[in-house]
Amino acid sequence: MYGTNPENELPTVGFRVSSYKAGSVAVAPVAHLTHISDTMKKIVEVFEEYVRNSEHKPYCPITHEGVWRQLTVRTSSNGDILIAVIIHPQEFNEEQLGDIKQNIVEYFQDGGGASAGVTSIFFQAFGQREPSAEDQEFEHLWGEEYMTETVLGKQFRVSCESFFQINTKACEVLYDTVGDLADLDGTSVILDICCGTGTIGISLADQCLKVYGIEMVKKAAEDARHNSELNGLDNVAIYTGKVEVNLAAVLSQVTKYTTIGIVDPPRAGL
Repeated sequence: MYGTNPENELPTVGFRVSSYKAGSVAVAPVAHLTHISDTMKKIVEVFEEYVRNSEHKPYCPITHEGVWRQLTVRTSSNGDILIAVIIHPQEFNEEQLGDIKQNIVEYFQDGGGASAGVTSIFFQAFGQREPSAEDQEFEHLWGEEYMTETVLGKQFRVSCESFFQINTKACEVLYDTVGDLADLDGTSVILDICCGTGTIGISLADQCLKVYGIEMVKKAAEDARHNSELNGLDNVAIYTGKVEVNLAAVLSQVTKYTTIGIVDPPRAGL
């Protein structure tokens, strides 16, 4: 998040110290946090400098003033660094928005942020009267259009909007455990429910007959299809849409087989 550090009142890139509903909009720095990688801390450091030198202030959800809303940083073990800058557009025209986007790219490409080694930059302008941020598309500004990650020897393409586990090593332990508990064999069928980029099903596809993934986020479903092809799998099928709409059609195809449904995380309503 972008906000103000309560200790020094300076614009800060970090984590909100409490919830907005609890009446707090303060943001604290991340330099001392052990679960944040040095790569991410470097991104935060250089972008915090950028925000502090900007003519625009961080966005305040109470007054609805300011511009800088949120910074998302995603890294992979393959060395990819994807950032997404989210702003409130206020009353900016297209030319002004274009200047903001160009300045961000120049900063990370050739300016003070170049040392951070960013490989992809995305942008989203999101006002308080618009639909939720999840419904707004991200604009690709510069660099690679995707990041890539390796899980259990499989390669995965990940879009800016797509969900992906944030701890790859723990993710591998989790998926190995899922495979053991599912007791898969050549007649098993996996239902990867809310499959995202397809990581669970694709990671276990070599151990079963067929994988059916269902995902409502279009970009993530596209990634899942690409990832199955990328890994040379012909036993993975991905359905785009809500689980409650697609599940019956999938189940009708697997009545003769041992079928295991996998949900990560479990969600109310399923």
